[in-house]
Amino acid sequence: MPGYRCISCPFFVLSNPFFKIPFQFTPENLKRANDIISHYPPQYKKAAVIPLLDLGQRQNKGWTSISVMNYVAKLLEMQPMRVYEVATFYTMFNRCVTAF
Repeated sequence: MPGYRCISCPFFVLSNPFFKIPFQFTPENLKRANDIISHYPPQYKKAAVIPLLDLGQRQNKGWTSISVMNYVAKLLEMQPMRVYEVATFYTMFNRCVTAF
C-alpha cells in the first residue's frame, strides 16, 4: 500500500491498514495447528510458535502479518511480543507483502 512501510522498517506506523486485517486459521488449518500443538507437552506448547507462524504465513498468501502473529500468540496463550521476537529473528518469515 502506498504511504506505508513494511513492519520490519523502523518507520512502521500503527495506523497501517494491515493492522486491521483480521486473521483466523481455516477449519482445516486449525485442525493442523491443534495437531502440531499436541506434539508438545502442555507446559511447552509455546515451542510450537515456529510451525504455527509458518502455517499462518502459508495461509496468508506468503507473508506473516501482525494479525497472524497476534492470532498465534492468542492460540498459544503467550505474550504477542514473544511471537514478534521469533518472527523478526527468523528470515523465513516475510513480514512484508510479497506480492499484490
